[in-house]
Amino acid sequence: MDKIRILVVAPYAGLKELILSMAEQYSHFSFDIIEGNLEEALPKLKQINLDNYLAILSRGGTARLIMENFNQFVVSLEI
Repeated sequence: MDKIRILVVAPYAGLKELILSMAEQYSHFSFDIIEGNLEEALPKLKQINLDNYLAILSRGGTARLIMENFNQFVVSLEI
């Protein structure tokens, strides 16, 4: 069975490390992680085929900005 692909846009390294530490608990998901804050996220996302992902995880203003600029399902994380 194929894993469900999730793209994580981590505005800071700590969120990236948190996701990586939890990824083993969710073996049916495949997490791809890019680091990028408000200014860096959009250019990075425009270079990725987002149709390969079920959802994008991010937080705060970065999640809002992604929702406003892309038609992908975005989950805003509260930490």
